Amino acid sequence: MGAPISARSLKNGTEAFTFRAATALPGTRVDLLAGIQFMKNGRFEVRGEHNVQLGKDFESQAATLRLSWQF
Repeated sequence: MGAPISARSLKNGTEAFTFRAATALPGTRVDLLAGIQFMKNGRFEVRGEHNVQLGKDFESQAATLRLSWQF
């Protein structure tokens, strides 16, 4: 089991709530990343990425899209 994550919120100097969570992560994971980048005239850029992590009884995915315009 992974190390617990704790968070506390204080309201008017008193504890409003406590949240704790723990997740077991596999000892061996495969991390795959694929991306594409498009630039035009050195001023406009579009970049997309997709990240996948795989392990025994574990899967995590993330995707990002970035738009950039230099002026």
